[in-house]
Amino acid sequence: MLSARHARQIAGIALAASGIWGSACVAATDAETAFAEFEERLLTSDFSLEFNIVASGPYPAQLAGTTTLSGADDASVKANGVFAGQSASIRLTAHDGRMKGGNGALEFDQATPEALREAMVIGLTRMGLLHNLAMMSSGAPPDHADGGVRDWVQAANLKLETDALIEGRPAVAFSFAVVVSGEDSGSATLWVDAETGLPLKREQVVSFGNGEMRVTETYPALTIIAR
Repeated sequence: MLSARHARQIAGIALAASGIWGSACVAATDAETAFAEFEERLLTSDFSLEFNIVASGPYPAQLAGTTTLSGADDASVKANGVFAGQSASIRLTAHDGRMKGGNGALEFDQATPEALREAMVIGLTRMGLLHNLAMMSSGAPPDHADGGVRDWVQAANLKLETDALIEGRPAVAFSFAVVVSGEDSGSATLWVDAETGLPLKREQVVSFGNGEMRVTETYPALTIIAR
């Protein structure tokens, strides 16, 4: 049974979808407000997310797995496939104040940083999952898990489409520039289920010195976890 807190959260998501996101004409400030509320719900909810990722360009990837956030600092990530042309088995486990993970022999093991949840959620919404999976594949923890992720990466020039469809499901689409350390580093579109407020799909183009990387992430199942 859902706790009262989680029932309120899910009700809030539905109200947001039928309110700000349901409008046929949305101002830029409303796009920013809706995106901020979307991030806040993921930051304050426990959830498990399934993902499939395909990337082409300088660092091709094909990864599938799950990520779970529970409580203030409990987290897990499992991803298998190929990254940058190499077989990858990426893992992260954070529990009881300890975080460990990596990819094969490339590992990290340390006290759980205070900003781990924020780094993982903001990493998902603004950068896409692949960025932190790349970090972990090299034996490093999620980027800015020690703090400062909101200042480091930002979603700029937000635009909101309210009548999108993803596989027949009503969705809203956030389009924005990905700004990292004050520099425009790419562009992204993130589709969010209009009824639940949960992510469905993300397409992104990232600029590197040796070419563009095109990334598609799909999220076939996201489950809110009741405490």
